[in-house]
Amino acid sequence: MPKSLRTLLPQKLQYQLAALFSLLFAVFILAYTTLTAGEQYATLRQTLQEQAISLTRGLAISSEQALATGEVWQLKTILSQASRFPGLEQIDLTDAQGVVLSSVHAADISPPLAIALDVPSRREETVIETQARGQAGANVQVWTPVGDESELGWIHTRFSLKVAESTRSDMYLNSLWLGLAASVLATFVFMLFLRHPIRKLQSASDFATRLDNLSGETMLADAGVADVDDLVAALNKASLRLQQQQQELRRTEAHFQSVVEGLSELVFETDAELRWTYLNRAWQDITLYTVEEGLGRPVLDFTPDDEKPRIAEAFKPLYKGEISFLLDRFRYIAKDGGTRHLEVFARARRNHDNVFIGYSGSIVDISARKATEDAMLAARVAAEHANQAKSDFLANMSHEIRTPMNAVIGMTELLMGTLLTPQQRQYMETAKQSADALMSIIDDVLDFSKIEAGHLVLEHIDFSLRRCVGNAVESLRERAESHGLVLECHVEDDIPDTLCGDPHRLRQILLNLIANAVKFTSAGKVRVDVSLDACGETDVSLCFLVADTGIGIPGDKLGMIFESFSQADTSTTRRFGGTGLGLAICKRLANAMGSNIWVDSEPGVGSNFFFTVRLDLSAGDISEPATARMLRTRPLRILLTEDNTVNQALATGLLERLGHRVVLAGDGAQCLQRLAEDRAFDVVLMDLQMPVMGGLAACERIREDERIFNLPHLPVIALTAHAMQSDKERCLAIGMDGYVSKPVTLNSLSAELIRVLQLQVLETKDMTEQSIENAKGTPLFDRAWMLQQIGGDESLMREVIGIFLGDFTDASQRLATAVARDDAAAVREAAHAVKGAIGNFGTGVAFEAALALETAGKNGENARFPELHTTLVRLLGELREILEREVASA
Repeated sequence: MPKSLRTLLPQKLQYQLAALFSLLFAVFILAYTTLTAGEQYATLRQTLQEQAISLTRGLAISSEQALATGEVWQLKTILSQASRFPGLEQIDLTDAQGVVLSSVHAADISPPLAIALDVPSRREETVIETQARGQAGANVQVWTPVGDESELGWIHTRFSLKVAESTRSDMYLNSLWLGLAASVLATFVFMLFLRHPIRKLQSASDFATRLDNLSGETMLADAGVADVDDLVAALNKASLRLQQQQQELRRTEAHFQSVVEGLSELVFETDAELRWTYLNRAWQDITLYTVEEGLGRPVLDFTPDDEKPRIAEAFKPLYKGEISFLLDRFRYIAKDGGTRHLEVFARARRNHDNVFIGYSGSIVDISARKATEDAMLAARVAAEHANQAKSDFLANMSHEIRTPMNAVIGMTELLMGTLLTPQQRQYMETAKQSADALMSIIDDVLDFSKIEAGHLVLEHIDFSLRRCVGNAVESLRERAESHGLVLECHVEDDIPDTLCGDPHRLRQILLNLIANAVKFTSAGKVRVDVSLDACGETDVSLCFLVADTGIGIPGDKLGMIFESFSQADTSTTRRFGGTGLGLAICKRLANAMGSNIWVDSEPGVGSNFFFTVRLDLSAGDISEPATARMLRTRPLRILLTEDNTVNQALATGLLERLGHRVVLAGDGAQCLQRLAEDRAFDVVLMDLQMPVMGGLAACERIREDERIFNLPHLPVIALTAHAMQSDKERCLAIGMDGYVSKPVTLNSLSAELIRVLQLQVLETKDMTEQSIENAKGTPLFDRAWMLQQIGGDESLMREVIGIFLGDFTDASQRLATAVARDDAAAVREAAHAVKGAIGNFGTGVAFEAALALETAGKNGENARFPELHTTLVRLLGELREILEREVASA
């Protein structure tokens, strides 16, 4: 009920009930009367209408003979006699066209003025009921034709309905008085009946207001109304329960006082002037002052002078109400002059008007804990120093190991692209596998070290989920197939593809789990499934499964497989190899990404590794990254700053294979000298650790010269064996634009050049044309270059040429067959073999044509096969003729 309406009601309950009852009763009487009056009015109106019709019909019959004979004077007599009928206002006799022949009317009705009336259009009895308009009452008009067959005329009567309306009004008025009288009588009876319960209810209300002071008193439940008696009984119970609670409260207060006094923790209260008003016995134990010596004295009297400003500042937000409580540490001076370190918990005390009246809280002596914390802090600092020393050691070891590994892997990759005997190729593949395994171990150790040191940084970028999972699976497909395994992958269709997170760490977890599954499975298959665990408005939760049919894991070993340097069985390490870090890294990466990883396994049946990842949704569209294609761009002029001659040769070989031109500098000082003489370079590749001047110092000088002399920005990319995140951040902070970690690969180097210089990756067609254009002017057979590569041994050169010519027909036939079958994988393999063989004689146009065909096979660009193959066959024919002449001349 609206508040404005409630104010109109009486305040006492009995009067509100009486008013409500009277109102409802009156409404009922009025409603019933309205319904009854309406029904009686309808009945009376229907009766009057039927009488009017009956009278009119009788007049029509009586008038028929007189009207037929023309004796109009008889009609006047008949009509006059009928005019005395109750309610009749007017009688008209007309001819067939409505001309009034005779008319009579009631005494209080004025005579009609019309000499003609509008008769009904059809010759049949017609009844017209007219509602009240203005002062004229409602009436009923009846038209009855005179004569059944001949059209003699019409009898028209009009009857008033005032009698019915008057009857209805009288009923309304009588009902109103009856309802009023009945309401008054009913209200009186109602009040008389409820007098005793209402009084009892008032007594109960008074009783309830005095509950706090009744001390267990009760009242008699004799209202005669069950609800009121129940209320009285409930109040009696409340009175008794309140008495018990008060007694219990007094006991509790006494007990609480004894407990507080026995606490070793100081409990206090102060007034608004910050003077002690309550202190328990712990005050004396902590400060050595008696309670009496403390009460009434200012709190700050017991604090050192240099501590007082800090205490006042700390309590200010609590006093202002900006914080609800204060927890801080302060120093106090005990009675013996010693310093106590106290932890203070305090709240502001306020009265009912929210006026500040002091503080209350507790104080704990933490002097012993403070001494322990100081010792622990010293130990933590020492541990951090040790951890930093470990990080520095790992960084240095990373640099020292990656530097030679860069040469081993890079040169192995370059050498495998040349013409080798089957035995030599087997040796090189074994060396490459061993080098890759060693790098995997190094990467695992470094990753584990980053995670343990808390240096792991997760990216938050848009990526394609299916591409990320597919790349992880495809990179291990060859290894799985070499084990005779089927490698399957399925991503549910309802999972969005474009997500936001760290695709590199997600791929690392998948690679570790899939590699483990392949390693420990001798037959059967490995399956990767990705399903939707939950989907929100802004993110999704995905569940990844890597299942295998391998050796399985015993149940008692499941709890330890995710531990560092651990495998299910020590014999596993001897049989399968590995550091035991892979699953530990997976677990830590999963935890860092806010997910979990677990395993179900049965020995001899297989293992199911699960992990969940929550990733944000992204509205972006991720195009295929450049690293998925052959990363070739327009030729660049590059200043390579590297002191190690092996690394110089490796980087130069990789860059020249990509079609770039390279100028060497042996250290940072030589780099600056080259730039002072000629600054027309697209980019500088800079090693960090070099004699004379390191890469960071050289980069600083480059950026300083640009600021002083207003030179254009020259991109600088770090090329270093340092692999820690902090090393990358240091390079970028000093002004470098990019960072490539050794060992350097063809695609990692090219991808960073593309990212830093924002270059456009050339498609296969453009690569072919650009490569051939770049290779113009270079001989198909570079005799001097080949002799330099093999130490000037001409007999060895002719032996290599002979091997190439002997294998030429088979290699060409395999390539032609692959192109004819439109088999992309076979084209890629055959073109790669031809390219490796051609690379022994120089990297001219024939080498570039073979490389382009190999790339087309990798990308599945089958439509390019015929054109590229035709070009390569022509160049191979020319090369064969040159080599045959070389052998013949010997």
